[in-house]
Amino acid sequence: DLLIFAVVWLVMAFLFRFSSLAALAAAVVVPIALYVMSTPQVAALFVVMSIIVFIKHRANISRLLAGTEGKIGAKG
Repeated sequence: DLLIFAVVWLVMAFLFRFSSLAALAAAVVVPIALYVMSTPQVAALFVVMSIIVFIKHRANISRLLAGTEGKIGAKG
């Protein structure tokens, strides 16, 4: 589960250079992967955790949509 999150985060961060987008993508992928590879109970726990991630990233989501979110490695 942590490995899945890390791989998805790293790939998304490398491709798009947005840490918040990478975290949100991983938060979507991990529960789906766990549902397929594990038990529905484990997947359900990660769905709850993913909801928390989305709630905590509300400001980042707004900046992503507005095009003002800072990229990884960008100055400023």
